[in-house]
Amino acid sequence: MSRKTPTFNLLIDRYRPQLERLATGAQGMQKVVPQARAMLLISHGLTWKQVAQATGLSVCRVEHFRRRFVCLGPPGLIDAEPLKRTVPRRGAREDQRQRAA
Repeated sequence: MSRKTPTFNLLIDRYRPQLERLATGAQGMQKVVPQARAMLLISHGLTWKQVAQATGLSVCRVEHFRRRFVCLGPPGLIDAEPLKRTVPRRGAREDQRQRAA
C-alpha cells in the first residue's frame, strides 16, 4: 500500500529536481539511484510492492528509505555506514588481568 503523507508530498515537491538528477545517476552516485527512483515512483501513486519490483529493492527497504527521506530529505537516501564493531578475541579479559598484575 502506498502511504503518502502531507510531509512526504511537500518534500517531493521541494526536492523533485534533485531526486530526478539522483535517479538518473547524473551526480555520479550510482548507489542512490534505486532509492531516488523509489521516492519518485511513490509520489506517482505506486504501491510499495510495485515500487520494490520496479527498483529491485525489498518492500522493507522501500519503507525504510521513505521514512529516512521524510526525516532527512535527500541525504536520507544514502544508507548509513554500518557500525564497525570489533569482537574481543577469546581470553582477552584474562590477558588484560595478567598484564595488570
